[in-house]
Amino acid sequence: MADSRGPASARLQRAPIALAVLALCALAPAARAEVKVLPSVEVRETWTDNVSLQNDDARRSAWVTEIAPSIGLYSNSRRLKMRAEYAYRYFKSSDEHDGVQNHSNQLNADLHSILVDDLLFFDAGGTIGQQAVSPFGQQINDNPYASANRTEIRTWRLSPYVVHRFGAFATGQLRYVHDHVGGGRQVGFGQSGGDTASFSLASGPSFTRFGWSAQGSRQVIDDDKAGKSSSTTESVNLSWSASRTFSLTGSGGYDKYSFAGPGGDTTGAFWSTGFSWVPSTRTAVKASFGHRFFGKTYELSALHRSRQTSWNIGYSEEVTTMRSQMTLPAAFDTAALLDNLFRSQIPDAAQRAAAVQAYIKATGLPPSLTDSISYLSNRYILQKEFQASAAWRAARSSVVVTAVDTRRHALSAIESDSALLGSVRDNTNDDTRMQGLTGMWNWQLNARSAVNLGLTASRTKSLTVERDDKNRAVRLGMSSQFKPKLRGSVEVRHVIGTLGGGARDYTENAVAAALSLQL
Repeated sequence: MADSRGPASARLQRAPIALAVLALCALAPAARAEVKVLPSVEVRETWTDNVSLQNDDARRSAWVTEIAPSIGLYSNSRRLKMRAEYAYRYFKSSDEHDGVQNHSNQLNADLHSILVDDLLFFDAGGTIGQQAVSPFGQQINDNPYASANRTEIRTWRLSPYVVHRFGAFATGQLRYVHDHVGGGRQVGFGQSGGDTASFSLASGPSFTRFGWSAQGSRQVIDDDKAGKSSSTTESVNLSWSASRTFSLTGSGGYDKYSFAGPGGDTTGAFWSTGFSWVPSTRTAVKASFGHRFFGKTYELSALHRSRQTSWNIGYSEEVTTMRSQMTLPAAFDTAALLDNLFRSQIPDAAQRAAAVQAYIKATGLPPSLTDSISYLSNRYILQKEFQASAAWRAARSSVVVTAVDTRRHALSAIESDSALLGSVRDNTNDDTRMQGLTGMWNWQLNARSAVNLGLTASRTKSLTVERDDKNRAVRLGMSSQFKPKLRGSVEVRHVIGTLGGGARDYTENAVAAALSLQL
């Protein structure tokens, strides 16, 4: 019998085998590299007065037992840089009903390997995690066991590439990327595979004040909900150094998007002009403005790092898909932000990575500080996004804050999202604005104990229909290191959110205690 799931789904089933084989190939030349293996297990008991995050009239209290074995693989050698963390979370609720899931998986993995010195390289990555189906309704908010408005999404990507240096004249790169996104079939999210081929050629050190580069890429996506689509981009970039720290920049090119849509231009020439200011290794600012087929565009990237602080501000406008957002590394990656913060105090990269992971685990920070504003869609979208984050660290305390403001306008046909929305005429997600704020304060009481306070707030508004949802959460906890490999924690949290366009609210109050043992 033929496989009715389609070619994209069939290839997705073979993804774990292909990923394992190619990852082993990447590891082969780095066999002598030191790979640190850190297995652990966590046991958590939670009491909640709204276990499935329903409206206040239907709330049900329950005890939830969680057992979460995990393993981490880390390497920071010259030939192999890897960070892979996987956890299986099993849940047992005292109130058995459809609103509670019995398990979940969590994976964050990135690998970079040098196969042949100065020539052949290989990148790979994968994620498994809980994802909000809709931008409206119940949000995750540190509640891992409720099943309302969420599903498990899996992604992986494989990318071999070749780099060649043409003396001091230029450096060229050829790259191929194969990726897959899936896991949300039951809620109407497509199983999809993507193939991307790209090239770039950039000026070398013989060009001192004048720089140039040329690049092009073509991506083809096969999605069992939205069908086949493609995008092609070709561009040339120029820069002129007015001084050692300041440069003027300009670019021009052509891009083309092919997908089923309601009409309108999806093809055209583009241009941009701007500047780059890099006064030191601690500060960098890049800004530009220009025009693409959808109108005027602006872009900003500003980073600054001091001994005790790390700052990051960004603004971008792009045509993208939610699947592409899931396969790319997070723009505001938590580990990267903290790595900059710890850099002056922990110079060694391996020791700093371990300290960052310990801090994330102790404070409960998510892998990406902007996870709360993502949702599922099978459509191409025009995304305009502003992000800002700041981290501050003193002798006994630290603060991490991030803010995001995202506007998404759907470009492709609404029919590809009909299974997700429940109706082909539901245009709630045609034009949305999502704003989010996350803050975490950590106070080190002594060498073994710390207090953590976390605050999150988000607002999602549909600009095509009358719907405005708000979600807020606060959690207060204390963690303590009992022994070198044994850690305990307790926390309380309060969550309030909106259901049904503001007509009803849901709230949750919970108390949790956990023990974590590194094996």
